[in-house]
Amino acid sequence: MTVTAVRRRSREEADQAVAWRGVLSLSGLFSFVYCLTASNHLVESPLYGGALYLLAQVTVRFILSCTGAQWRRHTAPVRRGLTALMALVFLCALTLLVVLPGRLSSGQIWMIFCLVLALTARDVLCGHLLRLDARGVLRRGWFALWLAVLHLLPALAMMWVYLVHLPAPAAWQYLAGWGLCDLVALYDQLMARSGLDALPVGDAEGPAEPSFAQTLRGGNAYRIWEALSSVFVVAVNVTTALAFSFLALSAHELALALLITAAVAVGSWQLAGFLLRLRGRRLGGHPDPTNVMLVGFFLWIFGLRSLRITVAEGGGMGSVYMSLALLCAGYALCFTALRWLETAMRAVTEYALGREPASYTAFRAASLQMAELIGQTLTLALITLYVFLSREAVFRLYMFLPASLLTLAALVLALRFPLSSRYLRKLSRFLGMEEPTREEALRRQLDGVVLEKRLQPFGTSFLRALIRRIYPHRLLGKEHIHLDDGNPIVFLCNHGEIYGPLVAISWMPVPVRPWVIARIAVDREQVTDYLYRYTFKDLAWMPRPLRRPVAWLAGRFLSACMRQLESIPVYRDSPGQLMKTFRASVEAMQAGDNLLIFPENPNAVAQDHGYEREGVGELFAGFAMLGQIYYARTGKRCRFVPMFCHKDAHTIRFAPEIVYDPEADPETERRRVAETCEAEMRRMWAEENERLAREARGAHRETGTKSKKERG
Repeated sequence: MTVTAVRRRSREEADQAVAWRGVLSLSGLFSFVYCLTASNHLVESPLYGGALYLLAQVTVRFILSCTGAQWRRHTAPVRRGLTALMALVFLCALTLLVVLPGRLSSGQIWMIFCLVLALTARDVLCGHLLRLDARGVLRRGWFALWLAVLHLLPALAMMWVYLVHLPAPAAWQYLAGWGLCDLVALYDQLMARSGLDALPVGDAEGPAEPSFAQTLRGGNAYRIWEALSSVFVVAVNVTTALAFSFLALSAHELALALLITAAVAVGSWQLAGFLLRLRGRRLGGHPDPTNVMLVGFFLWIFGLRSLRITVAEGGGMGSVYMSLALLCAGYALCFTALRWLETAMRAVTEYALGREPASYTAFRAASLQMAELIGQTLTLALITLYVFLSREAVFRLYMFLPASLLTLAALVLALRFPLSSRYLRKLSRFLGMEEPTREEALRRQLDGVVLEKRLQPFGTSFLRALIRRIYPHRLLGKEHIHLDDGNPIVFLCNHGEIYGPLVAISWMPVPVRPWVIARIAVDREQVTDYLYRYTFKDLAWMPRPLRRPVAWLAGRFLSACMRQLESIPVYRDSPGQLMKTFRASVEAMQAGDNLLIFPENPNAVAQDHGYEREGVGELFAGFAMLGQIYYARTGKRCRFVPMFCHKDAHTIRFAPEIVYDPEADPETERRRVAETCEAEMRRMWAEENERLAREARGAHRETGTKSKKERG
């Protein structure tokens, strides 16, 4: 990218990209650890060096964020908050620069000041260089030269300080630690530059709109997103600083501790990235960001718990490094998921505003920088307090409390985030449509997710994953499923008492919205009677006195699941209300949702005992009316795909699709669709039975052959 580039990144885009990279900077982390370990050896107070480094970082951030035009951009409440933070920083600076030096016995405090100043100067200048390169100001090839110079000069200055004022063995040990820190910083900056090169470029953005923030925060999705990303940034700063401060208290060899820390942090980061890429190749795209984020928070919390147990029980350094590896892996997963969502949230902004956002990147860069400033200031205050108390036991006892509370707060916000990858794809599809062709049904559905309060179905997602693990099935005939967002599929499945719905919903290879009896989906009071009559009443293995209480518990649980599955209520016993079912189904299909229907009639004359346990019972023909209504509303031909879940074979088969013919007589066509569907389901059942019989005969012959050989 050259100075003469026609399309150049704006200052705001560069600031936002660098701000996200700075959230989890390995360079800042290892500079902090280096100051901790060096302070431990020089003045016998590791937290003092770390606190000085944080003070320098916070001071620089205040200078960059709270001077000149930046200060005038902030609203009055933000200015008051920044003033309070500056007062807190001033108290910390007074304690670290005036009060504590008189209490420390070592005369080498000034070396800690030199070390902190050299690291801060390097980080500030390299960060400015990275912003210039991101904006396309540097000429091609000059980035590497200036980066080398900015790393070399502080290194030479610290070499002179160490060699002149320390014994040779100690000086070379500190220089080895500096070199390792410099290599990590160089790696981090080169990774940041490669990430910036992958970002899109655009014209410089216009001035901020007065109502921009207020409009965005009026929508639930963006409000939760902003709170989540901010709390994550604060939690990362506090947790990382406190965890690595404990490492400095436990380590003895400076260079060895830094080397192992570098291997653990970088290795866990790269391993997490590799596993995500591997999973993405299997899925044909990156995994759902919210699921990745939840896994990251699980590792994060588990790492904190492991470290707390290590502190309480006095575990060895191996346990400490394992806990740090879990923490770093959790950070990496959460960070990656949030970066994916950051790209998607621009689409949310465009949807909420009704137009392309004019100052989104500047707004987000300022929000991230403010969150990092709060996190670093809070960390500085905590570590200064621990240093002032001069009691290591106090630090070990209370270090986990603020980190745990912030991590749990971030986890709660992640659970409240409403947008899954499915709805993000729908949002992208909606914004890609021309204004006159945008489906109003899709708009109403997105309004309920983007603007109104809604929770993701984490409970049913967990249950599906659990059922897949303990009840595996094979999917056959998936080649018959041809997805089309503009014309979704209606899947027709056998019931088999509770087996069919349970397995079909758990193992469907595509997202679906099931048809569910209104007594289950709407009226919670009738769920118990329905489940008892058609499922639990005839369960011979369950004691009779337990059947109705278990049906009541299952009904309450089932009602919650149906809401999370976005089920469509079927008013089967009320023909006057049945049109509600068809209208809701057509609207769901217009929004791009596939449907799952279980059309068996449990009250048919030939089967007054309820749903067939094996095979297929008589089907309601009324479901095929959906094809007629769908064509009248959209002009598209409805596609029905029969499927069969075989309980003994543990297979799910899909048949070729049946396309509704709108030109035929409606009643005849409905009967044809229902009869063809029933015939296909019976065919798949018979084929699976025949396959099982062949396998049984083959196993019997093999057993007989072995018996003859043994007798012989």
